[in-house]
Amino acid sequence: MELLNRALAVGDPEDDRWWRTVTELQRRTERETFDAVAALTNSPDATTRLLAVDILSQYGYAHDKPFLEDALPLFAAACRDPDPRVVASAIGGFGHHYDPRGLPAVLPHAESPDRGIRFAAAVALATIAGEPPAPEAVAALVRLSTDTEDMVRDWAVFGLGTQLDVDTPAVRDALAARLTDADPETAAEAAMGLARRGDPRAVPALHTMLARDPNTLTLEAATVLGSPQFLPALRALRDDAGAAETWYLTTLDDAIAACTPAHGFTS
Repeated sequence: MELLNRALAVGDPEDDRWWRTVTELQRRTERETFDAVAALTNSPDATTRLLAVDILSQYGYAHDKPFLEDALPLFAAACRDPDPRVVASAIGGFGHHYDPRGLPAVLPHAESPDRGIRFAAAVALATIAGEPPAPEAVAALVRLSTDTEDMVRDWAVFGLGTQLDVDTPAVRDALAARLTDADPETAAEAAMGLARRGDPRAVPALHTMLARDPNTLTLEAATVLGSPQFLPALRALRDDAGAAETWYLTTLDDAIAACTPAHGFTS
């Protein structure tokens, strides 16, 4: 197939041309194309296997993924691939399909020594945890929230705090532990997760974040809590906003409105 050969000729998943071809093939819905790509998952060449799994991870996404039942066993097999890039792509495939049947194949990789695989697991686990979320998936995200890699912690905290609605002492404590994370995005995600649960530990952390250079998520977390305690910092930010972009001003104004006593609480 011409498109497959084009991507294989690029041979580099970091090249934009690789992903343009992958995306074009993912729009397909024909059985013939699916079968041709699926056959490549058995290739002796790791880059070819990676290409196949990358395509299958969202094949037919615009048409309700018509080959879901055929794709899941391929992802499970690819999770045992010797190439970590293929494993990470397969984990992503389970995550893109939002199917809890992928959980047994993904869970062991939350402990992988490969950071790319752990990152893929952190991204996927919340989407395949099931409803109600499987305790083992939640526990894995709690562990990943302490990972050495910023991007892994960030996604694990996002999964725990926002994607999942699990509200247990273990989850709250895991989020609270990240309020002072060296990565600002992770810290803000932790504040949002606690804010969504009405946990007062988010309040002093948000005070600190608002006094520095708050990101949008910090403002949104303040909006969720709606505490008048945030008003001085928020109003100072508004006074200094100048000609900031409209989306930022809107987010800031929403936070101020939510924290004004008529709208917020006074804890």
